[in-house]
Order: sequence, then C-alpha cells, then structure tokens
Amino acid sequence: MSALRLSTPFLVATLLVACGDSTAGSASESDAVTSSTGSSTAAGTSGTSGSATTGTGSATATTSATSASTTGATTGDDTTTTTTSASASSDPSSTTADTTTTTTTGPLEITDFYEPGPFVVDTEAGSEKLNAECTMKYTLYSPVDAADAPLAIVVHGFSQNQSNMAQIGEHIASHGVRALTPDLCHATFIDTDHPQNGIDLTLLAETVAPGEDIIYVGYSAGGLATFLAAASDTDTHALLGLDPVDAMNLGAMAAPGIDAPTLALHGSAGSCNNNGDSFGLAKLVPGAWALNTVGASHCDFQEDEGFACGLCGPSHPELRELIVALSAAFVAWQAGIDPTGEEWVTIGGEKYLELVADGLLKPL
Repeated sequence: MSALRLSTPFLVATLLVACGDSTAGSASESDAVTSSTGSSTAAGTSGTSGSATTGTGSATATTSATSASTTGATTGDDTTTTTTSASASSDPSSTTADTTTTTTTGPLEITDFYEPGPFVVDTEAGSEKLNAECTMKYTLYSPVDAADAPLAIVVHGFSQNQSNMAQIGEHIASHGVRALTPDLCHATFIDTDHPQNGIDLTLLAETVAPGEDIIYVGYSAGGLATFLAAASDTDTHALLGLDPVDAMNLGAMAAPGIDAPTLALHGSAGSCNNNGDSFGLAKLVPGAWALNTVGASHCDFQEDEGFACGLCGPSHPELRELIVALSAAFVAWQAGIDPTGEEWVTIGGEKYLELVADGLLKPL
C-alpha cells in the first residue's frame, strides 16, 4: 500500500506533538474459575460469560459409594448443580441411586480494576525487524507464572512512543494478560504512514505470537493503526480504541471489515481529536459500542506528558485512572481471564451503572 506523507504547519504541529494526533478526517462464552479473593486464573474465549465459583463461601455436596461418577453444570450466574450417580458393587441386594444437589454460590464479586491485579509483572525489552524500513522496538509486560497468558498489543499516538502507554500496559498485565507496547515506525512529522503502521502491527503479531489470538489496543493515531490491523488480521480477538482518530476515512473504510468485539472510549471533543469527528468510528464495526469518559481530555488516554500535553486540554489524573481501569476490564474480560470486566464496560453492567450515576461515564 502506498505511503502517505503529511506535513503540518508549526502551530498545529505543536498541538499534535503534545497530544499524539496527526490526523484529519471523519470519523464468546468464557470459561473462568475465580477464587473467593477475586483473582481469576483460567482463560477462555470472549463473549457472554458463564462461570463456576469456588472458595470459602461455596458449599459442596457429595455422595459416598463404592463407585461414583460426578458431573457439574453451572446454571445461571449463581447456581451450581452437581449430579452424582452411585452404585454399590459388592452387595447383590444393593440398589443404584441418582442424587442431584443444587448449591447456590452467589454472584461473582466484581473485580476492582482501579487496583493493580493479583499478578506480579515482569518487564522485558525487545525488537523485531519486520521489513527493510521497520525494526520495531517494544516492551513486553508479562504476568509472572502465567506463561500462556493472552496477548494485547497496546499502541501509542502520533509523535509519541511506547513509554506513553507503559501505565496501561503494566496495569493490564497485572490482571493476567501480556501487554506489548511497541514504537511505531511511521508516526512522526517526517514519516507518517498510517496504512503501513497497520501492516507493521500485523507483522509484529505474527512474529511474536504466531497463530495466537490478539487483542489490539490503540490510542489516537495508534488507534487508527489498530483499526487497520484488526481489519486485516484474522487472529484479531478484540479491539479497544482509546480516543481513536481517523485520517482520510481510512479507519471508516476498514471498520466494517472488523470481525471482533470492539469498544471505543472517547473523551471531550477538541482540536487534538479532530473535534470529535471520529466519535462514530467504532459504531461502523458490526456489534461495536462506544462510551464517553465524561470530561476527559485527549491526553488523559496516555501517560501524562506535563505542560506540553496541556495544550490538548487539562490533565485529569482521576479520569486517567478510570481509563486505565476500563482498559484493563475490557481486555481481561475479552481475554477470558476475568468475566467481571464485562460489568465495567457494557451498557447496563453493574459497575457501568455505578459510574454513570457518578457522572463519570455515559454511552456515546
């Protein structure tokens, strides 16, 4: 695909360097076992969640016999049914019995995604030569003792780098999902190529995690790159846009071809997110939805860059913490690590309704 080369006047350049935006344009059932402490340790696939809960609050019914077979089934969110078939083998006069016991365990405790997760995080720097023009550097945040954890690729905005996404990457990893934060090769004033950034991300995924499901997370122009990657990568498992922007309708054209659960989080409209003209981008993806973090500036979606980023709006540390929490909730839910993440990010979810009542979140 041909490269796109953009030049920008100095004043606009100053704004965009500050906030990571180089663009102009328009806009499955998971198996999880959760301990009573709230930590989730088994991964499945994304979608609506059914779960069995074990812990000190759960009662267990058993039937003793010479030989027995037991099957368990989850009915709803808070009831576990155990069926035990028993047969005595030594006494000819004995009879067989089928015993079904229903144990009410209560709903899952919703994880507090504001807090770091239960995993210690290991950090490793690396790089991959993807093609003649791109050797992509990255940092991999991995939950310790979770070698088979799913992978999220978390991408920075225009004229930024991987360090701007370190906070989100590490927080996601603490909740049980590997997070890789790359440096895009074509996201500067002298070299801007959005389609190639999308291609490079798919090459990176194929190189570091061949054949594995990938969750793409992208901020601003990095959000556009992840939309392009998700549309072409058949291993895309989910997509999260962090105030993503579009350029020359590239994202809008790619969005209908994305076949994965997709959520976009947006802040307030301003010059650094094209005055909100990409707020409808996610809704072009079949089944996707978008939420507004009320009052957030464009730069609240990345790690604070101080005074310079203030040109895109004031910094709100409390809203950045919310965005980090929502990001971890979506990724952990979609990765099958923690089904309670759904309650944070789906319209009508218990935690979602609490955040709406507090004036922090609303549908877009």
